[in-house]
Amino acid sequence: MAKKVLVIRVGSRTTHMVHMDNVDDEPSIYGCMRVTTPEGCVSDGQIIDVTDLARMIVKTMKEKHINCKDAIFVIPSSKIASREATLPAVSKQRMGALVQARVADLFPVDTEQYVFSHVLQGKPYAGGEETKLATEQGFDKLLEAEEAQEPDKKSKKKKRKKGDAATEEADDSELVQDVLVFAAPTELINSYYALADAIGVKIASLEADGNSVFQIMKRQVGMGTSLSIQINRDSTLVNVVNQDKLLLQRVVPYGVNVFTDAIQEEGAFRCETFDKAYKLISSQRVLMPHLGVENSGNDFSMQKRIEVTNNGDYLIGNIVRVVEYYNAQHRGDPIQSVSLIGWGCSIVGIHELLTNELGIQTSTPTEIAGVRFNRKVEISISMLQYLNCMGAVFSPVNFISRDVAEKDAKKGNMVGPILICGLLVLVAATIAGWSYLSLFTARDEKDSWQLKANSLSSVDAEYNELTAIETNYGTYKGVKLATDLNNNHFHALINDIEAVCPKSFKITTITSDGSKVSANCISNERLHSVSSLIIQLNKIPMIRNAWVETISEDQATTSNKFRYAYSLTFDFIANELTAAQEVTDTLNQALDGTGVSLDVNNAEGTGETPVADETAEGGDQ
Repeated sequence: MAKKVLVIRVGSRTTHMVHMDNVDDEPSIYGCMRVTTPEGCVSDGQIIDVTDLARMIVKTMKEKHINCKDAIFVIPSSKIASREATLPAVSKQRMGALVQARVADLFPVDTEQYVFSHVLQGKPYAGGEETKLATEQGFDKLLEAEEAQEPDKKSKKKKRKKGDAATEEADDSELVQDVLVFAAPTELINSYYALADAIGVKIASLEADGNSVFQIMKRQVGMGTSLSIQINRDSTLVNVVNQDKLLLQRVVPYGVNVFTDAIQEEGAFRCETFDKAYKLISSQRVLMPHLGVENSGNDFSMQKRIEVTNNGDYLIGNIVRVVEYYNAQHRGDPIQSVSLIGWGCSIVGIHELLTNELGIQTSTPTEIAGVRFNRKVEISISMLQYLNCMGAVFSPVNFISRDVAEKDAKKGNMVGPILICGLLVLVAATIAGWSYLSLFTARDEKDSWQLKANSLSSVDAEYNELTAIETNYGTYKGVKLATDLNNNHFHALINDIEAVCPKSFKITTITSDGSKVSANCISNERLHSVSSLIIQLNKIPMIRNAWVETISEDQATTSNKFRYAYSLTFDFIANELTAAQEVTDTLNQALDGTGVSLDVNNAEGTGETPVADETAEGGDQ
């Protein structure tokens, strides 16, 4: 949906307002309003009394239920000057700088006290030698202006010599562009910014009255050159238009007031006010078809009509001079038609009068091309009074206050740092977002593991208990290994030896180093009993490798009986036996109920590992 705008043209006596779309392709018009300008508020287009004028406009907007916040002001002022210039056909971005570089040549004024703007005239075209020279000079000024604005970039640009093809545009095509440059006093422009602030609207653009009329009228004429005459209340705007180019523009300081003043001064018409006089000439044929008509019959009524008609001699004479000047300058392309708009087009008989005096057919458009009217708008010939407003949306001059332009330039200079700052903020936000995402993921993972840990808390208690038992068992085994010596079982060894020795067998001395035992023994038994004793000793679990080191025989003198003395040695293995027994007991506990049992004694004295007895109850071996 197109954005709506309120176009306001503040005249010295009448203020016109048009509510329409702010687009350049057939904008829709939703309403047209005309109110009396408060006396003393405007002087030649410049706003003098902002408060009263703003109050009147705000009141009108409320009455018409207009709520848009954007406004275009059309400035009807003789203080606005325009010059046509032919400049190099550069891009739109560079054209503004090029125009600013040429304004001192176009306007003999203090450029610091004026605001300049421009509109393009037609399309680029190939110029001749004169335009080529102007192009080169234009590029020189453009480069000087750009270097003055951006001295830091001088070293980055290759300087162009005067007379050379300055830019790629000139090298490629050598095209030029006709430009209409406008100049307006700074105080005039600033007065409309103050008015906009008082109304509470934002300025969409500031338009020159002549350009607005040209923009709408070039859409009304066909092929060939046409003269557009806008007769307003106190002045007349004359434009010579050829399709999309404004060839000539002049302001004539006379309007419909030349006729209404004569009617008001003549008591015979009984019209004391402008409104009554204007209504009279708009509804009855007062004007004669020619200037200087003779009243051969001395008719009183005709005489008064002739006087009113002749009072427009200055108005029509100025228009005739514009036509003659243009035709003299453009003999091959004379004016072919005349379009009459404004207040004057409603005057009865004025079309015939102008046709006869100018020698060119004069008519008023029956419809307005380029715009569309909302179905609620009542269309009549009075709509031609609002053409100045209707043309303001197409290609406005767009005057910009120096203060606003400087602020915009500062904003433009801040675009780079702002973009960099925005990029850094975006990167920081991305990193922070990624960090938060990682944090949330880690928290979720932690919570998941915490749930698993909570579910295994009972298992953890059992594991800790078993670990403590294992630790205690290891400690016990270490202490036992350090303190459980073979000699701790020496008393049991003596008892086992005593159980297998003959009665006459006596141990006179016995020593042990914990692993080997030596004993001196005596016996009255025969020598074969000693061999039997060795066999019995090897059967004792704690003894291994029993043998006789030495043996001697002697005979008692009193009883003549033989006595044998010998030394006996063997290995003492009490700890190994105990360890084997513990292993066997442990395995038997594990095999409990399986029918399999281990016996460490089956391997005693053989150096073999314990063997299993696989006899099970109720089963076979």
